Amino acid sequence: MNEGAPGPERPTEAATPQPNQPTQSEPPPSQPHATPTPLAAPTPLVAPTPPAAAPTPPALGPPPNTAAFYLV
Repeated sequence: MNEGAPGPERPTEAATPQPNQPTQSEPPPSQPHATPTPLAAPTPLVAPTPPAAAPTPPALGPPPNTAAFYLV
């Protein structure tokens, strides 16, 4: 009895629910996750970086002089 119960139950339940669950469970979560796009929040935070780079050009003025010394 023990050999007959685990035999047929195992292949039928493990072979049917496994392929059906992952296939149907994967598509739904992928769509909802793409809608909120949690990465969209961090992206805007990186945008402020360009404005900070603007003041960098003027600061590059002195660095060239230092580079000249190194070349000499």
